Amino acid sequence: MTTRNATETLYRQVAAEGATYIGLLIVVYDSLAEDLRRAGLAAVANNISNRCSASNHALLLLGHLEDWAASLEEPPLKASLIAFLFVSPLQYSLAASAEHRRTLS
Repeated sequence: MTTRNATETLYRQVAAEGATYIGLLIVVYDSLAEDLRRAGLAAVANNISNRCSASNHALLLLGHLEDWAASLEEPPLKASLIAFLFVSPLQYSLAASAEHRRTLS
C-alpha cells in the first residue's frame, strides 16, 4: 500500500490539533475518501493485498464514524450525518464496483 507523504501527514496533524468536531469529521472523511481511492486503484491493478488493506481501513473509519454519529443527541443532526457519511460513500462504492465490472468485461 502507498504510504502517506510528509505533506499529507502534516496536513492531517495540523487539521486534527485543536480542531472542532466538524474539522475532525472533515479530516476523517478525507481519509475515508483516500482509502476508497486507493482501494479502487488497487482493484484496477489486481493488487488484492493493497485493495484489502485500504478497504479494511475504510471500514474501520466507517465504524468509528458510525459510533460517533450514534452518540449524537439531536435526531435531525444524527439523521443528516448518517445519510452524509454512509449513503454517499456507499453510492460511490457501488458505482466504482459497477465500473470495475464493466472494465473486466
